[in-house]
Amino acid sequence: MRLHTLALCAAAIMGPAAYAPGQSIVINEVMSSNVFTLSTAEGKYEDWIELYNTGDSTVDLSGFGISDNYSQPFKWVFPATTLQPHAYMAVFASEEDRKDTDPMHTNFKISANGEAIFLHNSAGVLVDMCNVPALYRDISYGRYPDGDTSHYFFDRPTPIAANSTAPGSGISLSPVFSMESGFYADQILVTLARQGTTGTVYYSLDGSEPNAQATPYTTPVSISHTTVIRARTIEANMAPSPVISKTYFINDSSSLPVISLVTDPVNFFDDSMGIYTFGTDYSPFYPWVGANFHEDWERPVHLEFFETDKQQVLNMEAGVKIYGGNTRESPEKTLAIYARGDYDYDQIAYRIFPNLPYISYTRVLFRNSGNDWEQTMFRDAMITSLAEDLDMDIQAYRPSLLFLNGKYWGIHNIREKYDRYYFEAHHGVNPDSVDLMSRHPGGMQVTEGDSVDWTLFQDFVKTQDLNDSATYEELRSKMDIQNCINYYVTEIYIDNTDWPGPNYRRWKAKTPGGKWRWLLFDTDCAWGQRQWGSMTAATYTRNSLDAATDPNGPSYPNKPISTELLRNLLACDSFKVRFINTFADRMNTTFDPAHVCQRIDSIKALIDQEIPRHIEKWAGTYDPFGSAYLGGIPDWENYTQVLYYFANNRRPVVRDHVLQKFNLSGTYVLTIRNPDPEKGSVMVNTVPVADSLWSGGYFNGNPLPLVAIAKPGYAFKDWGGLDVSANSFYLTSSADTTIRVNFIIDSIGVENNGPRDTRTTILEQNRPNPFNASTMIGLYVATASHVTLRVFSIDGKMVLQVLDQNLPKGRHSLTLQNSRLSSGIYYCHMHAETYTGIRRMMLIK
Repeated sequence: MRLHTLALCAAAIMGPAAYAPGQSIVINEVMSSNVFTLSTAEGKYEDWIELYNTGDSTVDLSGFGISDNYSQPFKWVFPATTLQPHAYMAVFASEEDRKDTDPMHTNFKISANGEAIFLHNSAGVLVDMCNVPALYRDISYGRYPDGDTSHYFFDRPTPIAANSTAPGSGISLSPVFSMESGFYADQILVTLARQGTTGTVYYSLDGSEPNAQATPYTTPVSISHTTVIRARTIEANMAPSPVISKTYFINDSSSLPVISLVTDPVNFFDDSMGIYTFGTDYSPFYPWVGANFHEDWERPVHLEFFETDKQQVLNMEAGVKIYGGNTRESPEKTLAIYARGDYDYDQIAYRIFPNLPYISYTRVLFRNSGNDWEQTMFRDAMITSLAEDLDMDIQAYRPSLLFLNGKYWGIHNIREKYDRYYFEAHHGVNPDSVDLMSRHPGGMQVTEGDSVDWTLFQDFVKTQDLNDSATYEELRSKMDIQNCINYYVTEIYIDNTDWPGPNYRRWKAKTPGGKWRWLLFDTDCAWGQRQWGSMTAATYTRNSLDAATDPNGPSYPNKPISTELLRNLLACDSFKVRFINTFADRMNTTFDPAHVCQRIDSIKALIDQEIPRHIEKWAGTYDPFGSAYLGGIPDWENYTQVLYYFANNRRPVVRDHVLQKFNLSGTYVLTIRNPDPEKGSVMVNTVPVADSLWSGGYFNGNPLPLVAIAKPGYAFKDWGGLDVSANSFYLTSSADTTIRVNFIIDSIGVENNGPRDTRTTILEQNRPNPFNASTMIGLYVATASHVTLRVFSIDGKMVLQVLDQNLPKGRHSLTLQNSRLSSGIYYCHMHAETYTGIRRMMLIK
């Protein structure tokens, strides 16, 4: 952690300051890293400031200002309140700005790295100040005795009470370990050396935080099996040093990344405060309401992350909570990791997911695989990976091994956490300007922001005639229609039996032009999971399309309110056409059995070598309903076979469900022939077709959009004999159909970098090109039109939808800034009425 070498003398911290004479209110004690000391009414631990009235008279604090910025003395102002003689008052420095609670909350936090706190009276005169030094967790800094001019460190803080515990004039230096955390082939000896001339090093081997009752270091510590050592220096008249934690893996290897979590065992397993246990005050019936693991408790943890090459890439203090719904009851639980300045760093500064460009995270999950814990351990990861190319938000996945206090704790799936920081990273939005809504069996829940706009949106869809063209255009401005359709089609096809009542999430940026988008989340109960290893017709035949549109569904999982939005949207003809076509798109591509089986193979292979050890760890444990964990490898192999069984049998069943639901007469096979795929490709609804020959099944009588997209240097010629001159048209067919597309050399060329003739619609070349962080895209619309602007990778996959809305006549420009894209060649495709244009872009990172 950052305070390893901290050794401070209190006398050197305070600088000269002019104070108002005769004032009796002082800043008596401050804590900038509160983890366990003083909790709010909600059970949270925030920074705090204690005031003390040294005088014999009551002081009216009305109008007093407290601040961490001398130039803003009234950053936070006390309301009408008083402080009695020789009394104490605490104020939480939480940024929450609340004056109706006791203690109250200021609108600022205190930096754990140290900063000054100022107290001014209502006349603007400085009453007191405190130069708070860098503090590690649960160490306070204050006056001793109360009201005195001398300041000290307290490892036993006393908020809202006298500073009566033994003070320290500084913070001891942490001991130095002779060997770093890591993997060793055989037994090792670890030396612990103090840095000062006085004091004693104490250490533990069970994860507990060493104190004066722990083992004093005298000789090198012999380590013969995987072990954690925690050590600190304790000396007279000093606050103890920060604890140093190191993990030594002995004769232990894995093909997966390895996570070591170290925490005092009481934080996980103590009946009164352990987050991993039932505790003592809970209902004796499922789901054991009141159990410790259902509480929103956060505990400190030391985190080390070792890559597959065994190199340590993370070493930090953090917070940990139990995460999830009813799967909290599983013996192996999901852990949410929180980076906070109160512990150490406020970012997990590592590129955890190699396939993503993000180099830091604020929160991350170590997931137990939810309802799939006692089956495959990768069902949700496999399903969400299928949606990677669908312009849908998903949680990245990476399997890992977790050790808790040196003990093997099994496979945990590292996942991104849906919160405001996720949208900041993936969409570049202000994390404080996001609405994130969840629906659980108990009803709607606001996770971020508020529900105002979502309520208005629901009312709009429910009360307006969406078949009116103007109303439909307004709908397009409120929601990302294709994203919504992809979401519903995916959830229905995979047969998520724990949806749409629970696990239904959507979000919106609270900015002009922000649209509602849907999040694929918690699909553990999909893909035949509820059949518990049985491979019969019931595994894949459930009509989840009917369930998702049932106006009279049961309270779980599809009560009427959970199906209302989709029912209302499908009453709109335009939406229904796109919905039916997208079902066909997904069955032709995303859920093609061969494609899915290859994906199952690849993800299964990531963990199959680790599964035996994982099963051995959890053998003999039971789920919340009394079912024993996997009996062995044959059980696991059987559960994974269900994934293949569902993949190979689901498609024709869903096709029939669509036919029945929308009263369609049947399907036809569409074949696209492109003799020159190097010159261009075809978009079949949402499917980019870049091959010379492609076939897919579509629904009779449902208008299907086809768009020919020429590559740079080429132009669309014709549709091979069809009486269609434009490069895009709608195909309505009820018989097998073959379409040929032809491209020719473009004599004009598309790489002209200058603005084109503004009398015609045109897509201009982006500038700069090549680009790094961002690039400007200009376009001119000759007449008011609906414009789509999409970005495709060099292999024809759509990677980004930039624009999908009506634009007035005139020139428009926008900035493309998307950190999800990796370096390479991309094609920006614009479509407006009869115009289609393409520009080649190069991203260099």
